[in-house]
Amino acid sequence: MSNVLIIGPDFFGYNESISNAFKNNNWNTDVINYFDGRSMSFTQLISSVFKPNYFFDINKLNISIDYDLILVIKGTKISNAKVDELRKYSKSIYLWIMDPIKLLPEINEKLSLFDKVFTFQKSDIKLLSKTNCKTIYLPLFYDDNIFGITRNKKPIDFIFIGNLYEQRAKELNQFCKLVTESDENLNIQIYGGFGLLKILNYIRIKKQFKYLSRFLKFGLISPRKSAELYSNSKVGINIHVRSQTGLNMRFFELLGSGITQILPNCNIELNEINIHKDSYICNELKIKEVVKILNSYVSKESNTYIVNHSSTNRIKEIIDEFNS
Repeated sequence: MSNVLIIGPDFFGYNESISNAFKNNNWNTDVINYFDGRSMSFTQLISSVFKPNYFFDINKLNISIDYDLILVIKGTKISNAKVDELRKYSKSIYLWIMDPIKLLPEINEKLSLFDKVFTFQKSDIKLLSKTNCKTIYLPLFYDDNIFGITRNKKPIDFIFIGNLYEQRAKELNQFCKLVTESDENLNIQIYGGFGLLKILNYIRIKKQFKYLSRFLKFGLISPRKSAELYSNSKVGINIHVRSQTGLNMRFFELLGSGITQILPNCNIELNEINIHKDSYICNELKIKEVVKILNSYVSKESNTYIVNHSSTNRIKEIIDEFNS
């Protein structure tokens, strides 16, 4: 049985999702999570107390066994020298970039060290190919061990789960204003990623955005809790970062949950994947126009379930590349 080492930043359990997907494809796996300097949650802070090596330098990592494949996620913190050292333990070292390349300028100099580079954003391939590395478009996924279609009643009309930065808050505030003008009794739930370490941001958003504040929930949401909320929702709201064209993880999690999603920003690569158009509502106009379209969707449930975009099948694409 083949084995893989997954090295990546600790971020919402994505490394574990990838590991489970390899296991579903009959591979043995090891996972090394590390803190990459991004904002820390209270859960991560607690983890650091019970795991003394949580903040270890990834470049001081020591491994003692050989792997058929080493898969590095993001790769910003790993040095050129460490990639060269890993070569002693595997003939195949892949990189999977899950952010727009322009946000990761420090990675350019090391791209040619990897045997294959996967990017979630197809528009980055031209730029990446200049480094002489073999670049492959690989969209993100939903974890099929967590997300799936249920036949629950759907008491939640609209749901948003994600990092609630300023621009998203403005758009959601306008959205809440407009939809509640048409129906005061809509059940809207918004989770903005506010844990104990971000309580001041939570208070600021509550005070600043009148219509949003009514529906804003406090607390961090785990992937399993997200799946539970989606299973009880009719429509998901998914606001991509304006500078990003690759489909985010939320897109696939909503897709895998079988609910329609609103995509106010359509500067994204929808044509690059094969999905049914009933799965999303895309409109480049302001949210006011999107709301008008929504009237026929509020009570509609999508049963579209795109297995091809599950984590198990996405990792199979990497394994196919490995075997090619």
